[in-house]
Amino acid sequence: MIGNIFQRIFISCLLYRYAFSQNTDIHVFRTDYDEFIIFNKATETWKDARDICREHTANLVSLESQRKLIALHMFLFANDFFQTTVNKADRAFIYWSGGNDLTQPGTYEWEGTGKAFSYTHWLNEQPVHIESGGCIQFGDGGFGRWSIENCDTKRLFVCERMKD
Repeated sequence: MIGNIFQRIFISCLLYRYAFSQNTDIHVFRTDYDEFIIFNKATETWKDARDICREHTANLVSLESQRKLIALHMFLFANDFFQTTVNKADRAFIYWSGGNDLTQPGTYEWEGTGKAFSYTHWLNEQPVHIESGGCIQFGDGGFGRWSIENCDTKRLFVCERMKD
C-alpha cells in the first residue's frame, strides 16, 4: 500500500515535469474506477501519444463502456476541453483514444487491453479502412463520437490508468 502511494507521487512528479518541459497543460480526472490524464495543449501522433502514456504507466484511453465515455466527456465538456458554441475555440479539440486497427486492418481493438470493441460510439456509421492503419479519435462535435483518422495526424490525447 505505501509503495503504491510513493509510486503514484513519483508518477505525478513526472507528469508535472513533462507539463513544464513541453509547455502543455495536463489535467487528471479520477472516477471510482479510472484515472484519466488529459493532455489538452500538446498534439502528438497516435504512436507518440501512446508512448507518452506508457512513460506515465498508462495507456491511451479505452472507451469500452458508455459509463466511461459519459464520465470522461462530461469532465471534458465541463472544463471547456471540447469546442462548443460557448468557448468558440480557435482550434479543434480532437483527442486520440487507444482504438486502432494496426494489428489487423479492419479489426479495431483497444491499445491498452488488446480487446475488440464490444461498445461503439461511431460518427456517421464508421468504420472505414485506411490503408496505412486507422486510429480512433473523438471530440469536436457529436458528443465525442468516434471517427477514424490516419495515425500520423497530430491530435490531443487522453491517457488512462486503472485505479488500484
